[in-house]
Amino acid sequence: MFTRQRARQLFAFAVFIILASLDNAAMGVLPPLYAIIARDLQASDAALGSVTAVYLLVVAGAAVLWGYRGDQQKRKPLLFWGTLVWVAAMLLTTLSTNITQFLLFQMITAVGVGGISSLGFSVVSDLVPARRRGLALSLWSVSQGIGASFGALLAGTVGAFDWRYPFWTIAVIGLLFALLF
Repeated sequence: MFTRQRARQLFAFAVFIILASLDNAAMGVLPPLYAIIARDLQASDAALGSVTAVYLLVVAGAAVLWGYRGDQQKRKPLLFWGTLVWVAAMLLTTLSTNITQFLLFQMITAVGVGGISSLGFSVVSDLVPARRRGLALSLWSVSQGIGASFGALLAGTVGAFDWRYPFWTIAVIGLLFALLF
């Protein structure tokens, strides 16, 4: 039987899956734009590669902290705030005029993305009954690949006009889905 509570759970899960895609889009958008961003910020491609490497380390460290906090309090609000952190930082990234600002804003983005990556498994467990969890976690995993592909696609299409457009697009969509969540 399809109840109102079941509909709310499915809606929340669908929004969550899209959010999981978007935080991975935030990760996937940068590498295809190395040359364009490096030229604009008067930095080397290697410097942008270093931003990505440090970004991934910050995501990993932040995931541990967010996961720890998620065990102490409600996870959904933490997921919301983590999303707002990476959305705001993505928007700030578009204002970067040098590599130092870019690095700083991307590290803040990584802190927010770390929340999504660690809290995601727990939220799926909270929202989805055990008998459906395998399917739910596989959809969550697939969404990550789709998100990274979406970020790269935006970088290769919209980013050709201005490297900032994909960052804006992902941030605005992320904000919309954070509010829906």
